[in-house]
Amino acid sequence: MGEEALRRSTREDRSRDQLYNQSKMYSELYRMPGWFRSTPDARLKFSFTLLGAHVAAAKRDAKGLFIQCLLGTVYPNPVLEVKGNFKSRPFACMLRTLEQMDGLLCRDELIVGPQSLQNDRDAKAFEEMIKTLKGIRGHRNLLEKAIANVSATREIAEETMGNYTRFPIAALEWTGWTRKERLSVYGSSTVFLRLTDYGREEIKKLQLSADVRAIDIAKESPDVHAAFCRLAFYEMMSRSDFDTSVVTSEMTKDRATCEKLLQRMNVRGSTLLFSPFQELDEASLRRAFGAAIISESKDVTIARVPAAPRVAEVVAPERASGRIVLRHVAAAIPVDGKEPVTKVLAAALNAAKNVPRLATELIAQKFATTNKGDFYPLVASLFRVIGLDCEATRPGINYQRWDAIIKDPIKSIPIEIKSPGEEPFISVKGVRQAMENKIVLLARKQFATTADTTSLVVGFNPPNDRSEVFDLIKDIKKAFGITIGVIDFRSLVMMSLASLQGSRPDVTQIQTLFGIVDVANS
Repeated sequence: MGEEALRRSTREDRSRDQLYNQSKMYSELYRMPGWFRSTPDARLKFSFTLLGAHVAAAKRDAKGLFIQCLLGTVYPNPVLEVKGNFKSRPFACMLRTLEQMDGLLCRDELIVGPQSLQNDRDAKAFEEMIKTLKGIRGHRNLLEKAIANVSATREIAEETMGNYTRFPIAALEWTGWTRKERLSVYGSSTVFLRLTDYGREEIKKLQLSADVRAIDIAKESPDVHAAFCRLAFYEMMSRSDFDTSVVTSEMTKDRATCEKLLQRMNVRGSTLLFSPFQELDEASLRRAFGAAIISESKDVTIARVPAAPRVAEVVAPERASGRIVLRHVAAAIPVDGKEPVTKVLAAALNAAKNVPRLATELIAQKFATTNKGDFYPLVASLFRVIGLDCEATRPGINYQRWDAIIKDPIKSIPIEIKSPGEEPFISVKGVRQAMENKIVLLARKQFATTADTTSLVVGFNPPNDRSEVFDLIKDIKKAFGITIGVIDFRSLVMMSLASLQGSRPDVTQIQTLFGIVDVANS
C-alpha cells in the first residue's frame, strides 16, 4: 500500500507532490530536536545522531527525552535555518511568558509575544514584551493591530504565522505543561493555554538550571569544549530516565576537565541545560563523541530509524569509535504528562499504608472522570507494569481497529477500551467490538495471534448486568469460536499493584481469559 501511495503521489513538479512535501515537513520536525541532520552532500538526505539513537532505544518511553529536546532547542543553530535574527530558547521562553501572564496565553498572544522576541536573554526586552501583552489583553482591536504589525515587519502572512504556532501549541499541551481552555477575554470565546501545576514545576526546574548556549563555550579549548558537551549530554540523558551510572567515571573526568569553565560561568552544582546535538556543528560533535556518532546515509532521502536495542552496551568515548547508547530505565509512559504510572501506584500504596485494596480505590477516584485521551495510554501503562508489551493505538489510525494491543511473538491480544468518560460500566457494546477486533486481527495479520487467544475488553466498572454480558460472551464463543475476556479498571490496578510488589500474574491466564475477571472483589 505504501508503494502504491508513493506512486500516486509522485508528480513531475515536486512542489505538487503531497508525500514529498509532507516528508520535508517531518524532516524539519525531526531536525529541530537534534534527532537527525542533513548529510554533507545533500540537504534532503539525512543521517541519525546519537541523540536520535537514544530516542529509538527508549521506544514508547521517549516522552521524557522529547521534553528535554524541547527545552534544549535554541535559535540560532547550525541545524535549522530560522527566519529573523532570533536569539532564543523558545519553549523555555514560552513557559516564562505563561508564568508572567497569569498562566494564560492564546495563539495570537504567543505570536506577538515570545515568538517575536528577538533576544530572550535581554531582561529589559522580556519585561517590555510582558508589558505589551498585558496592555493588549482584553482589547481585541489592539491584539489585531499587533498581529498586523508583526506580519508587516516580518513579511509573513498572518495565516502563515498562525500555522507556525501549531507545533509549539501541540507540544505545550502534549507535555502536560498546559491545557486548553475557552475564555471570553477578547469578547468572543477564544482558546487559551492554561499553565498546569506540572508546567509550574518545570519552570522552577528551569530557574535552577544553567542556561548554556553554544556561543558561551565557543572560545574554549577543544578538550574543555568536548568535555563540557559530553557532561551536558549525559546530564540530559539522566533527566530523560537513561541509566548513566556506567559512565560515572567519564562524567567525573569531564567535570574535572571543565571545572574552571563551570566556575567562570558560575554554574557549579547547577543542572546544565545544553543540548549539543541541537546546537553544534558536526565537527564539534565528532570531537566530543567520536567519529562514528553520525551514521553516513548516502542513499536515503527520508531515512528510517536504525535498529536500536532496548538495552545496549555502553562504552566510553576514549575506548571505542562506536556509538554510546545508554540503557533506558523508565518503567512506563507518563500519566497526564505528569508522572510515570509506577509513581502513581507507589504513591497510592504509601497513602493507603500498603493496603492494595485501599490504594486501588484511591487510584480509581483519581481517574474516575478520565476521557479516552488519557485513559487509553493509562491502561496500556498498567499492562506494561504487569509485564506485557502493551501499546495504545494512536488516534486516527483507522487500519488498527483496536484501542490497544498486547504484542506477543505468537499470541497478541487486541484490547477494546471504554474510558469512564465514554461509558462508566462495561456493556455488550464493548464485547461486540472486542469480537470485531479479533476478526480484523486474524484477517489482516498485523500482529501474530491464534484463534484461541482472547480478545479483551477493559472498562472502568464491571458490567451492570453480568448475565447479559456473559451470555453474549458465551454465544460468541459457541458461534464463532472467539474468546472474549473482560477486565474492569480496579482489577487491572490490583494486578499492577501486585506486580509492583513482586507478584506478577501468569501471562497465560490473561492470554486465555474467558468471561469476566473481577480481581478487585475476589
